[in-house]
Amino acid sequence: ASMSPDMLNSLREDLIKVISKYIDIDEAALEFDLCQDEKDVALVANIPVIKMKRDYAAKG
Repeated sequence: ASMSPDMLNSLREDLIKVISKYIDIDEAALEFDLCQDEKDVALVANIPVIKMKRDYAAKG
């Protein structure tokens, strides 16, 4: 399963937007890729966490 560069970029932006609601991340160092073996496709992400956001950390 391949994705166009535009779709990958949109996915990246959406992931950053959602994750940033809960934690501060290093957006410049964020890495993700689609990996495929014979039968499965996986979204693999490396998202460096700077800190948890207080509002959400207190609710957990």
